[in-house]
Amino acid sequence: MKFFILTLALFASAVQVDLSHCPLSCSHNGECHEIYEQEGNLNSTLSMWYECQCYDSFRGQGCEECAENRYGSKCVSCPESAHKVCGGHGVCEAGIKGSGKCLCEDGYTNESNCSEESNFMSTWPHKAQSITLLLSSSVLCVLMVFSLIKLPFHCLPDSVGSISLGLFIGLIYLVYFTDTNLSNGLFFDPQTFFLLIIPPIMFDAGYSSNKEKFFTNIGTILMFAVVGTIISALIFGFAIYACCNFFNLYELSLTESLLFGSLISAVDPVATIAIFEAAKVDTTLHMIVFGESVLNDAISIALFKTFAQFAENEKELELGNIVIQFTYLFVGSISVGVIIGILSALVFKVFKLSDHPTLETAMFFLWSYIPFVLCEALEMSGILGLLFLGMIMAHYTHFSLSEESKITTHQTFRTFAFIAENFCFVYLGLSIPLNTRSILWSVISVSILLLLSSRGVVVFLLSPICNYFRIHKINIKHQILIWLSGMRGAVAFSLALSLPTKNPDVIISTTQYLILFTIVILGLMTYPVLRCLKLRVEDVVITRHGDSIHKDLYDANSPRDSDKAVTILERIEEIDKQYIQPVLRKTTVIEKLVES
Repeated sequence: MKFFILTLALFASAVQVDLSHCPLSCSHNGECHEIYEQEGNLNSTLSMWYECQCYDSFRGQGCEECAENRYGSKCVSCPESAHKVCGGHGVCEAGIKGSGKCLCEDGYTNESNCSEESNFMSTWPHKAQSITLLLSSSVLCVLMVFSLIKLPFHCLPDSVGSISLGLFIGLIYLVYFTDTNLSNGLFFDPQTFFLLIIPPIMFDAGYSSNKEKFFTNIGTILMFAVVGTIISALIFGFAIYACCNFFNLYELSLTESLLFGSLISAVDPVATIAIFEAAKVDTTLHMIVFGESVLNDAISIALFKTFAQFAENEKELELGNIVIQFTYLFVGSISVGVIIGILSALVFKVFKLSDHPTLETAMFFLWSYIPFVLCEALEMSGILGLLFLGMIMAHYTHFSLSEESKITTHQTFRTFAFIAENFCFVYLGLSIPLNTRSILWSVISVSILLLLSSRGVVVFLLSPICNYFRIHKINIKHQILIWLSGMRGAVAFSLALSLPTKNPDVIISTTQYLILFTIVILGLMTYPVLRCLKLRVEDVVITRHGDSIHKDLYDANSPRDSDKAVTILERIEEIDKQYIQPVLRKTTVIEKLVES
């Protein structure tokens, strides 16, 4: 018996040919080979195709991708020293568009790939160059804001000018300057933002806020700022988690998604109110949006810190622990701010520093920073503590200051807040062309849709609930404008930079473009929407980059919440005037004459 065994024999050969025959010309990162292959016997059909054989550092059909653990246009590997990446004193820029270079900690040199310590004299010139560029940008930013204020027609927030200026300077630098040390010097660590940039912004928000309008609509403001922010953060967080994982857009954990939702829920009060003040919108709408945006930032930061503690400790999210942690952080931070504020009022009243304005002003500035560091030491939110400290000091401590110190402290804090806010926006503009972090347009597009959707759910869900208790209703036109007024800004960007995750690149880049979208696109839409909806125009109390008036907690003539809420506020106002103010405020000669 003869057994015929069928076998498949593979005959193949390869010949190197011109790169133009292969996909993408092998990206000039490999060799193009003409492949011949024949299956079975010699009479079978001969097949032929072109294939890239990539060099060691590259991969992909057209050698267009970097091999594993290699980055940048040349697909270099992250340098190691003593068997540690970047010597253990830096991070490798390893994102999708990473350079594969080391970004060193302060005190270590880039030339040694972060393995050798640097001395001050060797690094100072590069740091001085970076600081000069940033300061020059900030000076130009002030001039640009001044020019925008002088324009007869103002339809964009000043932050657009700041971002545009930073973007323009960043592009010029990218084209004409390639000094890596200068580029690295432009990127600050998150601690810089939270220690120097955000505190003056939040303290000024509390110190310069119009408390009479804030407290006459306290119910609506708390509903939007506290309940609304939590709902918005959760909707965005769970939705982005589902979309990224279901559609394979990007791998995000639930904790990272909730952190993203928390930071992107921070509404920028300066960008929002600038449009409203320029357009002189209805007073009720103005005060609700302003109050919500001021308190909203603090709530977003509190939420972010709550989820960040779970991320840093790699704990699983549990509802009970989240509620306990957030309550401790929220209530504790407010309590610290209020207590420190009351103590400041007593100290300034008892010690009578008004005869020495320099000492008085110095004491005021030093005191204003105490609750921030104390809350941070107690693992609370220093930003939330600062906000309420500013309100308490404005209502009590401010009246114990000399007239000279009143003007000095108020204008100085407004100046610091303005510089910090615009510096952050200039830095945002600079970082877009200079950094090499990951950009995923699919994630950005989905995030924009979710941002608008979550904001819409909050506004159109909570407004009817607020209207049930309000005398002056929030009509549908106002609801539409509140929905479109949710611009994002400095706080969201600062939180993104401090993400406690291993790979925050995509979230940071997405946050940058979300801020651009809300400020530019929504900013451009606000004024036309105002005209289209034919909203009633009234004068507003707070002026752009001007003074605010420290008034009492309650104004009977302001549009307000329900009669019951007004009655409670009137009672609080009465108790405040009769019992609390005499203890915490310094009585002036004019006030004594009025009382007599």
